[in-house]
Amino acid sequence: MKPRRKARELMLKALYQYDIGKNENLEECLKEMLALHRIKNEETKNYAFRLLENIKNNFDKINETIKKYSLNWRLERMAVLDRNILRIAIAEMLFMPDIPEKVSINEAVEISKKYSTEDSYSFVNGILHRVYVTLQKKENEQA
Repeated sequence: MKPRRKARELMLKALYQYDIGKNENLEECLKEMLALHRIKNEETKNYAFRLLENIKNNFDKINETIKKYSLNWRLERMAVLDRNILRIAIAEMLFMPDIPEKVSINEAVEISKKYSTEDSYSFVNGILHRVYVTLQKKENEQA
């Protein structure tokens, strides 16, 4: 598995623990996942911590973005895995300009197929596509 995919999956597991209240410290959750999975690859670790920092520092903005683009869905009603997959992808899309938005969307869809329900990937894709379209409009206006 590629290092960034592994980092995203570990971040998903850490966010899951954090979200269900098993641990109130997101950084500890990630460290626990890295230790549990015996991650030695530096690229994986570095990318996981980069995701962590962007998610932690922008948690409210990320949640507001999810709420804005998830028509008729409250954040609390979403499946825990789906909302955390969205958090990772939106963190990349909004705060990590070196990651192409389409890569973030594709990774989120693939991870949702692996970890969530049968229909989750289309839900995740739909929300992320709306975010992508808005970002593209803003980019074109600035050009």
